[in-house]
Amino acid sequence: MNRYTEAKIAYSKILKDNANYSMAYYGLGIVAEKEKNYREAIGQYSKFISMSDNDSLKKTIERRITLLRTRL
Repeated sequence: MNRYTEAKIAYSKILKDNANYSMAYYGLGIVAEKEKNYREAIGQYSKFISMSDNDSLKKTIERRITLLRTRL
């Protein structure tokens, strides 16, 4: 099992216990992006944006999503 698979399992377990933990969606977005699964990354990042109160990080992720859309 590689690190990305391990990370996905860990984040999924966190979300099973707390579906509102926005940082888990952020983490899943990072993993998906590293695996070049840009559509999935955009989806996970979008979930993060909709739930997070961290305006600074939300702005960063919005820019990231814009970049990822150019890679689809």
